[in-house]
Amino acid sequence: MQAKIGRKEYWISLKTSDRVEAMEIAPDVVRKKRMEIVRDFNRKMEIRREMSHFTEEQYIALFRDEYDYRARQDGDLITLFEISPFDDFVEYIKDREIRVERAIALVQAQRGETAGIDLSMKLLESRNGIEVKPSSQAEKDLRRICVDSFIECHRNTLALMRGQAVHPNSNPLVVDADTGRPKAFTPLHELLSRPPEEPLSLLKLVEAFIENPNKQRTEKTKNSIRGSMETVVEILGDKTPPEQITEADCERVRDLLRQLPPNFKKLPLLQDRPIEEMVKICGSRKLGQLSPTGVNTYLKWLTSFLNWCQRKGHIEVVPVFRTAQRLI
Repeated sequence: MQAKIGRKEYWISLKTSDRVEAMEIAPDVVRKKRMEIVRDFNRKMEIRREMSHFTEEQYIALFRDEYDYRARQDGDLITLFEISPFDDFVEYIKDREIRVERAIALVQAQRGETAGIDLSMKLLESRNGIEVKPSSQAEKDLRRICVDSFIECHRNTLALMRGQAVHPNSNPLVVDADTGRPKAFTPLHELLSRPPEEPLSLLKLVEAFIENPNKQRTEKTKNSIRGSMETVVEILGDKTPPEQITEADCERVRDLLRQLPPNFKKLPLLQDRPIEEMVKICGSRKLGQLSPTGVNTYLKWLTSFLNWCQRKGHIEVVPVFRTAQRLI
């Protein structure tokens, strides 16, 4: 990238002499600059991302991009009138209305299979550094975006000529009904340049749960919860999304825990070993088992954590499972 872009580093002024303010500003500035560098590099290398489908966010970004582009290309009516062959503004407006209505009818009749729409698709791809796969859902969506933007923009042009901000039933996805202006958007090329989001960590969620400001807990209690939940998370898997934790997962936690002996973390034989390996060793050495009360301490904190996750919107339903019971 250094060779192609011709630079080894960038210096960006944060426009502040306050260190605290600078530290708050810097992450967003760096993120935007990284995306700019990636886009610049991709353009120079003629790299385009092939797309076979769009997410909802990507679809909206492209739709708003195309509508905004068309709206800006239309220009204002006075300027267009001045460069037209008409001397009378009213006559110009009548002629423009006829042309716009014909253009809309033609695109509708041909279902967007026109040279103009094809060109719009290519330009939209180019602006965003993408290439849709032929005959894919992305290609169909891109054509629909260009057709809908074309019709919406032309209908709003007609409305403007008739003294209205927008036409009746204008598309709220791309146009502000009060002002008639295109809605703001983040271009798709910026969305695609974002660094991938770090997978949600259960341990990080557990830490947020422990440090809940609405709960008054001593450091001793916090460490006790932390110790219990670290074992639970090891069984569930740190990268397991909370919404994917099932009743069967919770029962697996219960069943593994009740095969472990009291104070299993302190036994030299078991230290630094995975939980399932501990269980095998305990079974072969007959090291005893945690009491139902001991197991339920872990399960109590697991249930509290899952209830907290539900309140925070990380999960919809808390899995229901039976606690440990002594078998007689």
